[in-house]
Amino acid sequence: ESLGKEEKNSGQKIANGFTPTVSVGTTDLHSMLQLYLAGPKETFTQFVFVNENNKTALHNSKILGKLDDNFVGKTPDEISRVIFESVKKSYTDKNLPFAEITFEKLKEREIGAYMAFKMVETVMLGALWNIDVFNQPNVEEYKERARKILEK
Repeated sequence: ESLGKEEKNSGQKIANGFTPTVSVGTTDLHSMLQLYLAGPKETFTQFVFVNENNKTALHNSKILGKLDDNFVGKTPDEISRVIFESVKKSYTDKNLPFAEITFEKLKEREIGAYMAFKMVETVMLGALWNIDVFNQPNVEEYKERARKILEK
């Protein structure tokens, strides 16, 4: 399924679609969040957060080394939650649109339900925009080129 289309079902020419990206936790905050907060205001973010229920507090150790004093005695969940809430506050302060989904646990059932939700969301957006989310004519272009080259 795809929302990237050049025309509506009526044949009217458009340039439509989303560019989905994935940013993971603090790994991507420095590069991507800077873009989202200060760059073009064309991004809608869907935050997905998992309550891991990791109750093990962090302490200085041979494995972790010396931690920043702000982290000592806190759990990874506490730190993740603070970072998550801080990022959402930055979005709110900048009037940037976002939605939030929080999982209490991340098991096969939750992943499947989330995937089904996103599929229904895609179909509903297609209906609202009057586009066929199931055809991908531009994808067929490269497939045909590849077939011709491979036939030689």
